[in-house]
Amino acid sequence: DEIANLLESMISSAYDRLGTPYNNFCRMGEASYDCSGLIGWSLRRAGATQIKSGGKQFRETTASGLAHLELLYYNGKKYEMKYVSKSSGDVTTLPDLQRGDLVFLVGESQPRISHVMIYLGDMRVIHSTTVTDFYRGTLVAGFRTELQGLYANALRLVPPED
Repeated sequence: DEIANLLESMISSAYDRLGTPYNNFCRMGEASYDCSGLIGWSLRRAGATQIKSGGKQFRETTASGLAHLELLYYNGKKYEMKYVSKSSGDVTTLPDLQRGDLVFLVGESQPRISHVMIYLGDMRVIHSTTVTDFYRGTLVAGFRTELQGLYANALRLVPPED
């Protein structure tokens, strides 16, 4: 299954970055990432592009920018990104999350999407974060209750509808 292969490659790429420092000024570098930079870098490294012609192109963006991602190209095929829930903030869909979904959170002080993570399963995620003053970087963590309260939605990669 090509989707499963892409998602596992994306997750593996993110795991390769564990311990990498957080940096929201150099979002998609090789030495540091912010949350969206980690996702973009991992997708690019897995072979996904945002443009049909391929290449290594994956645009640097923000978490809110990734939340509007509609299409990805992989191995010459087009795949769609679909929201998991029909309405933003629907925490009843949290049990529906699947491995590889991109999970979006709103900010604690701002009513806009400000964080993105890769869902790993069993309420665990991988992301680049500033979780404490003592740790700022890429880590695997539980999808804690306080983060679940900030849940906006999740995107899932699906085959295109014909």
